[in-house]
Amino acid sequence: MITKNTPLMDVFEKKPKIAQEILLPIVGGGCANCPLAKDENLEEALIGHGLDKDEIEKVIEELNKK
Repeated sequence: MITKNTPLMDVFEKKPKIAQEILLPIVGGGCANCPLAKDENLEEALIGHGLDKDEIEKVIEELNKK
């Protein structure tokens, strides 16, 4: 299960197809090369890209549906 505390890179490793579909439009394609991505959790990454708490919860719900 993906939570707000899941490391960002774990999301891409655990659910690569859905992460690309849902997260790449938000965070862009540079995650793999971003030094922060290895240390950030999902919530930190999404806040850093301008999402608020409600939007983050919706993203997490979508990631766990598929």
